[in-house]
Amino acid sequence: MVWSKLSAIIGRSGGVSAQPPTAGAVPRAHRTPALDSDVAELLLGYPKLVDNVRILGERLGQRRSIAEDRPVDALGRPIPWYTYPAIEYLERLTLEGRSIFEFGCGNSTRYWCRRGACVTAVEHTREWFDEVTPTVGSASLLYRDDRDSYVGALGEAGASFDVIVVDGAWREHCVDEAIARAAPHTVIILDNSDWYHEAGARLREAGFLEISFSGFGPCNNYAWTTSLFFGPRQARPLIALPPVPVGGIEAVRTDLW
Repeated sequence: MVWSKLSAIIGRSGGVSAQPPTAGAVPRAHRTPALDSDVAELLLGYPKLVDNVRILGERLGQRRSIAEDRPVDALGRPIPWYTYPAIEYLERLTLEGRSIFEFGCGNSTRYWCRRGACVTAVEHTREWFDEVTPTVGSASLLYRDDRDSYVGALGEAGASFDVIVVDGAWREHCVDEAIARAAPHTVIILDNSDWYHEAGARLREAGFLEISFSGFGPCNNYAWTTSLFFGPRQARPLIALPPVPVGGIEAVRTDLW
């Protein structure tokens, strides 16, 4: 009875479907566990939670990213493996023609290219490098499989970048290199900053202003933090659009506005 009610409630939007666990079923590696009765009762008791499931699973695209086992949005387009709050912030920025360097390549590289940025990225895994390279158009990808040449790829690129992304291997060392190579206007993105506390501390000590975005994101069943660190000349001209959250509601102005 609980399962039939829950399926009816969630199914009304054409969104997430719920199925009771089947005896003897073997789950796929990337499949989330079936809802237990406690979770089902919780959703039945609080309809707003069901709305939140729809926003996270369907409108933000987490269900699709879990099914495809890579970060994509609701339309299947590549997005960075950052938290959704960080991605929504990036959607407000004017990135066309901006120069971006990434430690680590992937769907984020494809995302930056789709947004019109000029991207250089370094990758340390040959198989992944070979898979990503044909899909990123004009982006310049470098393969470096040892720490020193990987970290040194930023200097090797020989340019001043608007954005430096630290989201690959050897992140502590990459952050030090990013600090050394950053221009006054550079924004440094450190993903999983909730794990790399010392790296974040060094960025703050170097005078960068930290803005962190914690929450859920593609693929994962836990929350984490993606942090943006702004240099002394904060990149205010990058911001072009007001915030419009996925799943938000339109404000109604009254005389108390």
